[in-house]
Amino acid sequence: MQNASLSEYCTEPFPQNLGLIKGLASSPDGEHLVTVGKDGDTINLWDEASDQFQQLPIPTKDNETFTSVAFSPDEKRLAIASASAAEDETGLVRIWDITQNAIVEQFDTGQGELYSVAFSPLDSRQLVTGGGDGTVKVWDISSNRPAQFSTTQGTIQRMEFSPNQELLATISKNNQLNLWNVREDGTVSLNPAAEIVQQQYGGVKNVTFSPDSKTLILVGNDDTIKLWNMSNNQLDTFVTQQQQIQSLAASPNKRKLATIGSNGILNLWQIQDGNLSPIDISKSQLSRSQIKGGN
Repeated sequence: MQNASLSEYCTEPFPQNLGLIKGLASSPDGEHLVTVGKDGDTINLWDEASDQFQQLPIPTKDNETFTSVAFSPDEKRLAIASASAAEDETGLVRIWDITQNAIVEQFDTGQGELYSVAFSPLDSRQLVTGGGDGTVKVWDISSNRPAQFSTTQGTIQRMEFSPNQELLATISKNNQLNLWNVREDGTVSLNPAAEIVQQQYGGVKNVTFSPDSKTLILVGNDDTIKLWNMSNNQLDTFVTQQQQIQSLAASPNKRKLATIGSNGILNLWQIQDGNLSPIDISKSQLSRSQIKGGN
């Protein structure tokens, strides 16, 4: 296991006129970036062509906060999950059409508060939601009919599909990582590989996949970033010196990582040859090429 100390890291909010953020997602081509405001009350969409952020005019219920966003693989839509303290909370998902600049679909999932949402990387009609009731549902959003499976994990906080759509990673509120084999018909089965990481290295707070679906990029309970090669079970660990990492996003080519701490500040990291190094953005705005993962 490799350990690397990252003593220098960026400490500026991005962008400076946007405020602090608690979540973000990049479109598959890097042309758009969407952020969730630190208080969960705003969704902002960045457009590469205009280099501008737009706050999406999404009406909310009392005490409702946005919790998770995801791009469809055709880059035309956003799925937006939310949660509220209402006793009758059923788990609302909104589908925002980027070309129409409007909500084109919304439905209740029946899962209580929603904390995670993800599109299949190969099918813009297939959406996965993770609920506070400990269930995961796979939806065909063209008909809003789900196929449900229970995880026994408790509240689902994070989810991520592998690029080849063969694996789904889920993380619970108690930071338990599970991997699921996803079949073409949408059914799933538990993959025991995640137990290796869980038993030897403790809990996991966030996850994404490498482009070839062979490496998991994890954020540990100790706020280290771990690169887990699933083909040989090698796990490299990198010390970030960033406290309470809340969100993780990768550039489309997975060469760069963005992490957000509980203070709403974004850090950017370069991945190369199995190593992780910080990118200094403390003295300037983050450039388009950095967002899109260019060299």
